[in-house]
Amino acid sequence: MRMRTHFLLALASGVFVLGVAAGPAWAQAPPNDTFEQATKIHALPFSQTLDTSEATTDSTDAEALAACGISVSGTATVWYEFTPSIDQSLVISTSGSTNYTTGVAVLTGSPGSLSAVTCFSGIGSFSAKAGQTYHIVVADTGGGSGGTLNLSVEASPGVELSVDRFGQFDPETGVVTLTGTLTCPSGFSGTVSGSLTQQQGDQTTTGTNIRAINVPCNGAPQQWSGAFPSFDGKFEGGPADASVDAVVCLTGGCLADHADQSLILRGPLPATAEQCKNGGWQQFGFKSPVRCVIFVIQSRICDALERHGIHLRICPPMPPRRD
Repeated sequence: MRMRTHFLLALASGVFVLGVAAGPAWAQAPPNDTFEQATKIHALPFSQTLDTSEATTDSTDAEALAACGISVSGTATVWYEFTPSIDQSLVISTSGSTNYTTGVAVLTGSPGSLSAVTCFSGIGSFSAKAGQTYHIVVADTGGGSGGTLNLSVEASPGVELSVDRFGQFDPETGVVTLTGTLTCPSGFSGTVSGSLTQQQGDQTTTGTNIRAINVPCNGAPQQWSGAFPSFDGKFEGGPADASVDAVVCLTGGCLADHADQSLILRGPLPATAEQCKNGGWQQFGFKSPVRCVIFVIQSRICDALERHGIHLRICPPMPPRRD
């Protein structure tokens, strides 16, 4: 704490006299200055504006910040605590805080055994588990002595990225189209980008999306689709591996998610046995009409199983390889 001495300016007999007030006044630290005094969050959404300029730093603060690799020098910390009743994604924001740079650490455990769940500046999200108590500490990471904190904690879909298990390649150009979903907070938009790798014998074919894939956010899963041309060679039917990132920038910071997916690349393929007739099987690259029809039947079975959440190693059936 800091002791502030208040001076009085008095008028006596027409003469200004500068004197010290009787007794010193001690500035007040915020009510949630320590781990033990943490403000308990009972319901969401939660928001609070708080003056942290008199917040102090103790050994528990140092332990918490060290878990995130944050220096304790010059920091002014305040604490919050939340125990969700259900599994949910949470977004924590210090957007609008003034006069200092905020750093946030979300931790579990107790003093002496604190473990960081996530650490960020400005805004961040994490997946909270029902019944788990989360300790939230906000610090001045700019080397100052706090300021006006604007904190908000709310349930949110956060950012969740998925990549579909099947991609489609163009046998003429070798360009692959990947699809998936992105879930992100309403009112914002996300950007999806990534890379694709396929091992074909001794040759490795790699590619990435040239144009950013923009996805509008509404709190529910939104479909995305992007073209991935190769740097070397051509992609063809068969196994491949995708590494994809999504970034959603909100006021005060950005949220991100990453997805790795092993998938199967499929070219233009027959959807009915009728398409295998009259030489159609040759256009799709099959060696005989019988193999073409078998592929259609296997595809229908695999698609039906997929719709019921059943994934088999033999699904989807392998498309014909094109030399």
